[in-house]
Amino acid sequence: SDLPSKKHDEIIATVQSVCREHGLDSLMQKHSLDVLVAPSGVPAWLIPTSVETKEMADSAAAEGAHRRPNLPQLRGSSDVTALAGYPLLVVPMGSALPADATANSYPMPVGLSFMGAAGADAALLNAGFAFEQ
Repeated sequence: SDLPSKKHDEIIATVQSVCREHGLDSLMQKHSLDVLVAPSGVPAWLIPTSVETKEMADSAAAEGAHRRPNLPQLRGSSDVTALAGYPLLVVPMGSALPADATANSYPMPVGLSFMGAAGADAALLNAGFAFEQ
């Protein structure tokens, strides 16, 4: 059957409970917040040149790695809101050099996330609009 199993439903319920009642809802109520604001994630990284790609592949092969090395592995701030099913607004915040920047690197775009509890859509839009003014 293509329908989710009972175990699947239990896992979804647990994840949503952790992210909602024991996560965002608890944090926002405890501190009387309408909106949480955080950087959206690490800056994007440059696409490596063919020479850099070969060097990374050689390095990964030498280390026995199964993924490309030297790329950010951090998660974005939107994970909890996505898992909770809550609204999220991302607006441009500016730019920054990637951690693996070289002399030829250019600043990469960075976003700012506005997160809210269920039904906080208007508060997020207002906060995002105020930030952009």
